[in-house]
Amino acid sequence: MDWMDFNHDGKVDAMEQYMGMELLCGSKEEHEALFGDAGDFDDEEEDDDDFDSDDFDSDDFDSDDF
Repeated sequence: MDWMDFNHDGKVDAMEQYMGMELLCGSKEEHEALFGDAGDFDDEEEDDDDFDSDDFDSDDFDSDDF
């Protein structure tokens, strides 16, 4: 079985191939070579989407939530 066969239907379709290639990109240069643009590597802003643990307190969660 091919590791890019994400839905396990026995064949790798175009979307699965695209997603697999995206997963393999480890640098801006690799992404530009494969796709013609910098993709997520082109972000100039600081990591705004990153989780900030300072925003949460452990008391905010019940142990039943996990």
